[in-house]
Amino acid sequence: MVVAAVASGAVAPAVAAPEREGCPGGHAFVATIVTLGGAVDARSAAGGTVPIAVGTPLCPGDGIATCADRRVELRFAALDTTVGLSRSSSLKLPAADDSEANVEMLSGVMRFLSSVRQFFSVRTQHANAGIDGTEAVIAVDGPLADSLFVVQEGDVTLTARLDEQESVSLEAGQAGFVSQNFALTLASAANVPAKFRNLVADPAGAADWAIHFPPVLGSGAPAAARQAAARLAAGDPDGAEELLAGHEDAASLSLRAVVAVLRNRTDEGADLATRAVAADPALAAAHVAQSYALQAQGQVAAARQFAERAVEADPADTNARARLAELLLTEGDRTSAVNALAAIPEDGHTALSRGVEGLALLAANRRRSAIAAFEQGIARDSEAPLPRLGLGLAKIRAGDVASGRRELELAAALDPRRASLRTWLGRAYAAEGQARKAASQFEEAKARDPDDPTNPAAHSLLSDALGDHPGREIARTSAILQAQVYDPPGKTMIRPQRSESDLALLETQGAARATFAEFAPFFDSDGIRAYGSGFGGTQHTLGDEVSVSALYGGFSLGVGQFHYETDGYRSNDTVEHDVVSVQAKAQLLPWLDLFGE
Repeated sequence: MVVAAVASGAVAPAVAAPEREGCPGGHAFVATIVTLGGAVDARSAAGGTVPIAVGTPLCPGDGIATCADRRVELRFAALDTTVGLSRSSSLKLPAADDSEANVEMLSGVMRFLSSVRQFFSVRTQHANAGIDGTEAVIAVDGPLADSLFVVQEGDVTLTARLDEQESVSLEAGQAGFVSQNFALTLASAANVPAKFRNLVADPAGAADWAIHFPPVLGSGAPAAARQAAARLAAGDPDGAEELLAGHEDAASLSLRAVVAVLRNRTDEGADLATRAVAADPALAAAHVAQSYALQAQGQVAAARQFAERAVEADPADTNARARLAELLLTEGDRTSAVNALAAIPEDGHTALSRGVEGLALLAANRRRSAIAAFEQGIARDSEAPLPRLGLGLAKIRAGDVASGRRELELAAALDPRRASLRTWLGRAYAAEGQARKAASQFEEAKARDPDDPTNPAAHSLLSDALGDHPGREIARTSAILQAQVYDPPGKTMIRPQRSESDLALLETQGAARATFAEFAPFFDSDGIRAYGSGFGGTQHTLGDEVSVSALYGGFSLGVGQFHYETDGYRSNDTVEHDVVSVQAKAQLLPWLDLFGE
């Protein structure tokens, strides 16, 4: 969860981490608190209380326990793993001389997101879970320590602690179960206790307690809506929906709509939002809820219009202004987004508004100011995913891909159902050369949102798709121009043959194919990129393509050369082409780009 009080938008700010000099025995810290939803009990191996805040390091033997309305995220930096602990849950970090596991899950629900290139293990009372670059949920409950392991991505090998010969291998979408009176086995709705059946039936929803529900309601909301907002803040969307069931006031309908939309029940959310607006057209929250419902349906312009109505209904509503700025930025209108935020007083900013501000600054190549805005958003609410996303992109833009990827992993962990976060994380994995994990994240994004809005990369891919279709030259040229104009300055490779039609290229998998990786501009750091390819074949067929591009701040320059020759399949069928292309782009102001080719 990102907000500590969705009803009012007020959250508990992250405080400075208490000083901790070191671990007993001179051992190294093993993990760090990276998000904190409120007071969490932490105990050292000796039983003493450990004061914690965001940034507090943890030692071997430390234990963490959350209460009924709090959650926490831990980061194992050396193992590239993020572990989230749900409400009413507890775990222990094994002692320094305990090499059997990295985490011991005692009770409750834990989710981990790992890009480990080495072994990572989670231990419960009855089984050890060996992790291979995985995203999974573990639940432990009851006096018999019933244990459920749900795999959402990657592979997990479960081994019984009493009999190491007893093991089960799990893939994405599968689950394993073990208890004191039940041997380790593949789990199904038929062979697990009733308390676990929903997790087995809906693996994708096993981490819904971690969904980020953005602030929607202002002050003066009815008691039921306020109580439901507190349940959402505690990571209990099921409890929130139970509280709201049957309530038809505009505030409750608005909250019900947002919950339905963010749990991928888009049509239900749209209906609830429409009823909320009809119930009270003067309530800003109703229009904000409608904006989320419309955006989920791919209607970004209509969503922005409802956000504008929310601001008109209550110009002092910070949540409404932040939402409007977010949608304006989604449409690429950075100037209007910044103007929408300008009316928010300095002490009234939320994590969402700071995150949007930072993204606008980053898009304008003001990286240092952007990072400051993201850090202010994180300080306002350490569980908010948008400032984490922005900070990750800023670090990648600065050339620190590994550090940026860790921030994107945390953002995805804080909002596991949001498709766009999966896309960004997949791009980060691809930039690091982790092709398998990148593909997995892209598939996750596609499953969560098959109708992801178009972007410059999509126009580029469209131009490639139209390349071999006679009579589609105008559409192809339009797609190329849109990709070139809307893409900010970057090191995207120049492909000279795309600027010419009627090249009469042979049907081949050589230099005519799309070979350049398409990454978002934020994944470009200052520097130079070069690429070369070539091919040869029968009929004296030869081809090559060379491209060099450079980026510095808001200016990019690219040069590309394409050569192709063949004698063809018939007499007098000789073809020879030489194409050279030079492109330059400069971002002079947030609203003014110059492009030349």
